[in-house]
Amino acid sequence: MDANNTTNWRDNKDLPECMMYMLQNEIMVDVTFRVGHESTLIKAHKIMLSSRSAVFHTMFEGSLSETGEITIPDIDASTFRDILTYFYSDDITITNNNVKEMLYAADKYMLAAVKRKCETILKQTAQLEHATKALQTGYQYYLLELQKDSLNYIEMNTKACLLSEHASHFGEPSIAFPRSMRAPVSKRQTYIINRYGQIDDPMGTSGIQSLTFCSNKEIWLKEVNIFPPVYQYVQHIRGGRRMHCYDPGTLKIKVLNNSKEETFQQQENINLSQNGGEVQQIDFCKPVRVTSMRDYTIVLDRMTHQHFYGTDSQESVTDQQSWVTIVFENSPVNENGTDNNTGQFAELLFSV
Repeated sequence: MDANNTTNWRDNKDLPECMMYMLQNEIMVDVTFRVGHESTLIKAHKIMLSSRSAVFHTMFEGSLSETGEITIPDIDASTFRDILTYFYSDDITITNNNVKEMLYAADKYMLAAVKRKCETILKQTAQLEHATKALQTGYQYYLLELQKDSLNYIEMNTKACLLSEHASHFGEPSIAFPRSMRAPVSKRQTYIINRYGQIDDPMGTSGIQSLTFCSNKEIWLKEVNIFPPVYQYVQHIRGGRRMHCYDPGTLKIKVLNNSKEETFQQQENINLSQNGGEVQQIDFCKPVRVTSMRDYTIVLDRMTHQHFYGTDSQESVTDQQSWVTIVFENSPVNENGTDNNTGQFAELLFSV
């Protein structure tokens, strides 16, 4: 008999109805959230949340999995319940009154279908006096159709849109998103995604090391930390004499977009190491814009030495300050040594 002393709630019900009943009556729930500024208590089932969101899967099953009550201060209780309803029943209601909150939650938890529904609602504002606000939203959440419709309206009504209270400038607060300052990327806070669990002994792989990644938000990739090669002797002929010396060499690092087009390339001198606990930071000469929900591939070429490498790497990592989630996948252009569990690319450093 169930907790509410009824046994017939399953009769003539489909799967979503049964799952919603279990959620609403807290039957066999195994995770508790404190949601919003009022810390509203909401319980759910880990398996349902993990099945719909990579972010929740990492939260529950990652190497740094959450334990005990989980606090979610940046989403209100009503919005969180709406998201749970979507997880359990595939039904969701989005209106002009809740679209901003739903879009934020959908972006945070990587819910592409919900983002598309929000975009449909927001496109209505792209043809009104709020076109500049809609455009800002389109760029922040990478909603291409919203960007297009907003720009078309602004082009036809340029003067009125530029005088709108929603138009903002660099260095000033954005009225549409008052918590954000449009500072130059170089001056914005830098966040770190660390994907590996531990560093292992050197391995003798060479050639191309590459890894594909996808971010739930638009970010600016600024640096990457790699595992350095180890000291080793190489032979050189100088003045007819055979000599042994250290040869640090030069690496080439590239970033490819989802069309495999090269968006960034840089050559970097490398420092050799004997300490397996070190990583080497490669500062990009310019930030690389990474749009949300699109695959990118980071490539490391000319690695000729044995090098340390990471193991027990996470396939999905969420930064708890920026709420950026990056999902890693095996790269089709990889030749040797690196995949979504082991190998190169210890950390990605970025701004939002």
